[in-house]
Amino acid sequence: MNHEPLSTLSRSVAGRVVLVTGAASGMGRAIARLFVAEGARVAVTDRRAADVDREVAAIEETRAAAGGAGEAVGWALDVTDAAAIEEVVAGVAERLGPIDVLVNNAGVAAGAAIDDPDYEAAW
Repeated sequence: MNHEPLSTLSRSVAGRVVLVTGAASGMGRAIARLFVAEGARVAVTDRRAADVDREVAAIEETRAAAGGAGEAVGWALDVTDAAAIEEVVAGVAERLGPIDVLVNNAGVAAGAAIDDPDYEAAW
């Protein structure tokens, strides 16, 4: 954890490691692309491997054409699977380094009311 005063922290994300869930479409896609454009090393995650591969290829093509310094690497990830989350986080740390930023964008539809005693079990 960084304990520097906010005024001394860099606002640059260049070289930072960012994990974005739900990054193959919509807001997650836009966020991942923006971080890469700003020079971050981005872990692009989504449920379907084919969607992740497609998005990483698109990001890398755009980045290379623009001469950007960022990087996109993909992982298929179901955020409802705790073991899969641990595996992906370990893989990201091994491949890109420790995670600096988490964008927890993936949407999950569950069939439990917030006041249901088994709410945690539904997730």
